This record gives sequence, structure tokens and C-alpha cells, in this order.
Amino acid sequence: MRRTFQLWLFVSVALAFAALFYLTYYLQTKEAFSAAESLIELRTEDAKKQISINENNLKAVLDICNASMANDVKTVAYILECVPAFATDAHKLEELRQVMGYDEIHVVNKHGLIENCAIDPVIGNAEHYIGFNLKLHAQSEPFVHGIGKKDFVLVQPPLPRGMDRRLFQYGGASRLDDEGIVQLGISVSFLERAMENNSLATLSPGLRIGVGGEILILRGEKIVGAARVDLEGRTLTSIGIDQKLIDDIRQGEGSFSAEIDGVKFFGLYVQSGDLTLVGVMPNYEVTSKRNGVAIQLIIAGLVLMLVVFLSVSKLVQTIVIDGIDRINVSLGRITAGHLDEKVEEDNSEEFRKLSGGINTTVEALKGAIAAEKTRLNSELEFARAVQISALPQIHDDPRFEIYASMEAAKEVGGDFYDFFIVDESHLAFLIADVSGKGIPAAMFMMNAKAQLKSNILNNPRKPLDEVIYDVNNSICEGNDACMFVTVFVGVLDLRSGLLTYVNAGHNAPVVRRANGEASWLPVENGFVIGGMDSVSYVQETFQLSPDDGILLYTDGVTEAMNPQLALYGDDRLITLMDGPIMHSAPSDCILDELKGDVLAFADGAPQSDDITMLFLRYLG
Repeated sequence: MRRTFQLWLFVSVALAFAALFYLTYYLQTKEAFSAAESLIELRTEDAKKQISINENNLKAVLDICNASMANDVKTVAYILECVPAFATDAHKLEELRQVMGYDEIHVVNKHGLIENCAIDPVIGNAEHYIGFNLKLHAQSEPFVHGIGKKDFVLVQPPLPRGMDRRLFQYGGASRLDDEGIVQLGISVSFLERAMENNSLATLSPGLRIGVGGEILILRGEKIVGAARVDLEGRTLTSIGIDQKLIDDIRQGEGSFSAEIDGVKFFGLYVQSGDLTLVGVMPNYEVTSKRNGVAIQLIIAGLVLMLVVFLSVSKLVQTIVIDGIDRINVSLGRITAGHLDEKVEEDNSEEFRKLSGGINTTVEALKGAIAAEKTRLNSELEFARAVQISALPQIHDDPRFEIYASMEAAKEVGGDFYDFFIVDESHLAFLIADVSGKGIPAAMFMMNAKAQLKSNILNNPRKPLDEVIYDVNNSICEGNDACMFVTVFVGVLDLRSGLLTYVNAGHNAPVVRRANGEASWLPVENGFVIGGMDSVSYVQETFQLSPDDGILLYTDGVTEAMNPQLALYGDDRLITLMDGPIMHSAPSDCILDELKGDVLAFADGAPQSDDITMLFLRYLG
């Protein structure tokens, strides 16, 4: 009873302390941030006033410059009307430029081409500007729109130009002597000084808030003014502000908390024309007074909480956690597949019931798994039987011999072969390899096999490449699984031995001549079927002589691996087909010899892909 009372006493004291600490901390935090918000608002209003003064000063300077240039360019247009020689004589135009005090004067014809100009030699060579088309440059193109307009006058704002990015201003007006315009250009260095004196970068260093705070001046997302030089020119994203807060800052006014270069700040943002002012103070400065009180409370609280924690943790460890850990070990073995594991935790009635429930559930799960495995095996066997029954049987025909075999890597496979009589003088045969394995590949295989056969039989006179083109388009339609199949299709003329074939991304077949020599069948390696619609294929021909044979196979042969992960490969295949064993082997033994060589190479390594082969011998 005593121990129970002490435990609840400790818990009560800890809860009371935590509530008092939280309340004190909350009130002091609220007061600190309220004071910081007032200070930031005051400094932000001062900044808005200073920015407004600077903008008005700069606008006044720009208005004076624009009005002066507008008058000057109309004066030049009037002079050209009075003294036409200025429009054509470069020397006179240079004298006029010097008198007017401008860096450039351009005389532009009705086609927008500079036909005469005077340029300060420091800036460039006037001859290089003759014939320049104003339409070809973004800064000069707006003046072209004034050609043909009697009262056209345009003065552009100063813009950076050239490698040194100095401010340069252009103005233009309609010519009075002819259709076209006249342009003036001048380097406004005095305006650069005025803009520098009134720039945001020179203003912001004086707008600090407290010791570590400041006002950031934004144009869009870019920082154009800040007390810290390293922040100028950067974006809000680059200093760690997330996109949601950036969107809020663009829209209006509000407060926020965020990290800037890894330091937590509290801030306010307000709009000022096209600018946004963001006043920030580091959290450590905002909460410096609060933190002293909090540290004292934390020290006292830690001592008390340590005592409570040790007491409670010892109690919980003994009564609950040890038992749960032992149960979790057993559950870990069960989830890892050891379903014979038994949970035997009986240090309390609750644990005994829990252990019994887990053991009962595992037994039920074992039964369900066994039943599902039996059902799945039955379905796979049925699917395999259906797949094998769909393959063609050996043909008895005096004009040819044909043999084929297929061994799936799983219960059902994605490889297939087919051969059938198209008409009384033509035999079609094919082999294919569907991407993937198992039931999805088998279903895709059945569809592809059916479409290939029906299209060839229904269009016996249609070129083979067009037949494959149609099959590809049909299979691509609705192919949401994005599966594809490599196919080699051949049609043999049983009268002449002429083989017509199309290869859609499949392995090149091997031709075995009547004398036993073997070589690769020349093939154009076309695109796979099902990969992309509207693909063209190439129809090829090859002449077979009596007793010549052709071997078709899938990559399960050439990519068979041994325990050292080496591949069977094309070289070993062609060497075998050209070797003495195959020279003397009858047609019905070719595939057995090849399969035996693949198995000997694999040396007991598991089959990783379907192995399908077809051998056709033309008898004439």
C-alpha cells in the first residue's frame, strides 16, 4: 500500500510540475513573440517610408531624363527635315552628335535598316552599324512599330548593355524628311549614380532589427536588399524557405517561423508596391529572457522526473516489457516463416491468454497456407496442360521434317512456337519469347500466338511484313501491361525452297546446310511486337536447298547460365551446330543434342528462363 501511494504521489507531483512549467513557458513565449512582433512592425513601417522616398526620387530623375531625350530626338528629326544632308552625310551627322552631346545617332529608313549613323568611337565603329535591321534585336525592335506613324515618339527606360553592363538609354521619333525614324542613344552614367544612391542594397544595411534581426527586401522571390551581404541576390528557396510559405509571402501580410541558413527566425511580411518586406529576428534573441527561467525550471524538473522515471521504468520492465519482448521474439520467428514456433509466456493470466490466442491463430494460418498452396498448384498444372495442348503436333509430310520442344522456367511460360500449313504449297512456322514469365506471360503468349496464326491464314497473299505490321498494331491496342514479344516468322515455299521471313527483335536462326555446315541466317533485327504501334518491318528471303535445315530458338538457350554465372552464348551454339555431332545427327535428334549440351553447360544450375527450340528440315 505504501509503495502504491508513493508511486501515485510521484506521478501527481510530476504532472503538477509539468503543468506549471508548460503554463509559465507558454505565457513567457507569448509575451516574447508579441514584443518582437511590435518591434518588427515598427521597423517595417520605417523601411516602407524610406523605400517610398527613394522610389519618388528615382522616378523624378527618370522623368527628367525621358522628357529631355524626347525633346532632343524630335529636335534631331526637325534638323533632318531642314537640312536633309544630315540624313546621308556621316561627317555632318557626327558633328550633330557632338553638338547634341549623345553617344549615338541612328537614321533609320522605312524598312527598319540603319542607313546612316554617328557613334562615339569609344563605343564602336559607325560603319559596323550601317544596314543593321532593328527588328533583329529585342531592345531596338519596339522602334520599328513607329515607322510610318507621324507623331511617333518612344523613349525606352535605361537598360544594361554590353560586357560592362552599363546603363544605356535609347529614344526615337518619326522622321519628318522621309518615312522612317531617327534614334538617339546615350550612356546615362549620372543615372547609374542616382540609382546606386537610391538602390535597395544601400538602404537595407541601415534597417537592422535588434542585434541579429534585419529586414529583407524582396522583388518576387529574389532578395534585392539585406543587411547581410551574403543574402543579397539569393532566393527564398536557397536560404531554406519552403514553397508554401513563399506562396503566402507573395499574397499579403502575416507572420511566420522558419529556418534561414539553418537558424530559426520569427518574422513578419508586408507588401510595399512591387516589393515585399520581410522583417526577421532570430528565435534565440526573441526568447533570450524566457530561456533563463526555463533552464532553472528544467533543472529542477529533471531531478524530479529522473526519480519518477527510474521508479516507473523498473516497475513496467518487470511486469510488462520483459514478457512482451519474449512474445515479440517468438512473433519475429513466426513472421520469418517458422510457423512451428510456440509462444509460451505465462507469468500472468493476461499473457497466458495472449499466448494461447497467438498459437491458435498460427495453427489456423498454417492450414490456410497449405490449402491455398494445393489450390494454386492445381490451377498452375491446369494452365500448363492448356498451354501445352495449344502447341502444334508433329507434321507427317514428305516435303519437310519439323521438330519442336518447350520447357518453361515456371509451371507456365511465355515462350511459344507454332507451325501450320497455309495452303497446299506453303508452310508457316514461328517462334516467340514474351517479356516476363509465369501466368501473365502465358496469357499474353496465347493472345499473340492466336493473332499471328489467324492473320497469316486469313491473308495468305499479303506480304509477310504487312501481316506482322497489322499484328503489332492489334496487340499494342489495349496493352496496358506494356508487355512485348520477340518473334521470328517464316513462310517456306515447299515447291522451290524459298524462305520468306520477318524478324521482330528475336535471336537470329541458324541454317544447317545439307553438307552439315552451319551459319547464321541473315536477318534485319526489327522492333519487338507490342512495344510501339505503327512500326514497319522488313521482309527478307533465303533460298533453302533440299536437306537444308533451320534452327529457331529463344534466348533461354544462349543465356543459360552455369554456377559461375557464365552464359552459354552464341559462339558455343554455332560451334555445336557446325560440329561433327550435328553433322551426323538426324533431324529428330538435333534438338535433343542441343538440349543435352545446354544442360551439360549449366552443370546443375537452375533454369532461369524458358527454353524453346524448333528445327525444320526442307526435303524438297
